[in-house]
Amino acid sequence: MDKIIEILIKRDGNTKEEAEMRCKEVRDMLEDCNYDPGESEEIFMSQLGLEMDYIVEFLIG
Repeated sequence: MDKIIEILIKRDGNTKEEAEMRCKEVRDMLEDCNYDPGESEEIFMSQLGLEMDYIVEFLIG
């Protein structure tokens, strides 16, 4: 997940703490929808602005 944190810091100007909090919130949202593929894609893209290519790193990171 370090790569995602780095992207959020550089692209969005988040602090490391802000980026980590955003990731935690997204992880909670994904858990709430039981990782439904369609909902997960929408959440991931709308909340983090990242393509689904990053979701594997996000989930295992």
